[in-house]
Amino acid sequence: MTGKNPQRPITTRDVADAVGVNQSTVSRALRNDPSVSKKMREKIRRMADELGYRPNPFISAFTAQVRGYRRSPQHASLAILNAYRKDDQMDFLERYIQGAVKRAEQMGFRVDIFHFQELESKEARLLQILRTRGIRGLLVLPLPIYEDLSGFDVEHLACATIDMTENLPAISHAVPDYFRHMQTALIKLESLGYKRIGFCTKTSEMHGFARYSMASYLLWQQHLPARSRLKVHVDSGMDERQAEDRDAFFEWLELGRPDAIVSNDIRYLNWMKEGGGEVPSEIGFANLSWEEDKSRSAGIDQRQSLVGSAAMDLVIGHIYRNEYGLPDAMKTVFVDGIWRDGETVRNLSA
Repeated sequence: MTGKNPQRPITTRDVADAVGVNQSTVSRALRNDPSVSKKMREKIRRMADELGYRPNPFISAFTAQVRGYRRSPQHASLAILNAYRKDDQMDFLERYIQGAVKRAEQMGFRVDIFHFQELESKEARLLQILRTRGIRGLLVLPLPIYEDLSGFDVEHLACATIDMTENLPAISHAVPDYFRHMQTALIKLESLGYKRIGFCTKTSEMHGFARYSMASYLLWQQHLPARSRLKVHVDSGMDERQAEDRDAFFEWLELGRPDAIVSNDIRYLNWMKEGGGEVPSEIGFANLSWEEDKSRSAGIDQRQSLVGSAAMDLVIGHIYRNEYGLPDAMKTVFVDGIWRDGETVRNLSA
C-alpha cells in the first residue's frame, strides 16, 4: 500500500487489488454471498481486516435498502410455520402472525403461512415446498409441547423463532421480556399499596417463560423483610387434576394470605371469584398475559404483534447478510411490554 494517502479510507478496490480479484467479488464476499467460495470469502475478510477496511455505514444502509426494494412481493416470499393443531390454536399466535406479516410486507416480501399438522411427512414435505417455491426465510411460531423440531434441517434457510422454544435448533429468536414484565407488575402493585404479593404458575410452564418470571419474582423478594416473602405457588395445570389444583391453591391462599396475586393464568382469578373472593376489594390480581376485552383484568400487555415484527426483522436481517443455517451465536431480542390498568386492582393508598 506504499504511495497511498494514509489518511484515505481503505476501500473495497484496495482489498480487491491486494487479493487479486474483482471489486465486485470483494463486495459479495463481505456480504457473505454464497456465490463466492467459503475459502475465498475467508481470504478476503482476512485481507480486509489486515488492511483496516471499514464499511461506510451510510453507504451500507443505502445498499441494504436498495437490495430490499429489489426483493418485491412478486419475487420474494418468506414462510411462517404454525405447528399447533387446528383445535389448539390460540389468540396470541394470531397476534404474532399479524405483526410478522405486517413487517414483512413493509420490507417488500410476501408471506406464506404453513400449518405443520396438515403436511404429510411434515419436516421433509415442508423443506420440499420451501425449495420448490424458492423460499429462503422461515419464521417458526412458538412450538407446542407435542412437537419436537430439534433435528430440523435449517442449513439453507434464514431462520428465527418466537419465544424461548427449546425443541428447535439454536436459531435466533425474539422474546417477550418476561423478566422485566414481572418487575413492571410488581413495581406497579407496590405503588398501589400492595405489600404481600404472591406469584402463581403451573408446572407445564416452568420449562419456558415461567422460569424467567419466577427468577424475577424471587429477585424482587430479596428487598422484602422475611415475613413478607411468600412461597411461589406451582400446580400441575392439568385438566384432569383441576379439582386437586384448585384445592391446593386455596390452601396456599389461606397460609400465605397475599393481598395481590401475579400470574399469567386467568384460572386463579376465576377460582377466587367462584370461591366468593371479592376482587379487588379483598385481593388484587395482575395478569402477566393481559389481553384486551378478556376478564377486564389489570396486567402486562406483552405487545405480541411487536414481538412478531421483531422476529421477522431477524429473518430479513439474516437474508440481507446472506446468513443461512445455524448462527455462530444465537441472537435474542427482548421486547418490553407495558402495564394496562384494569378492574382487578385498586389503589390501597388512596
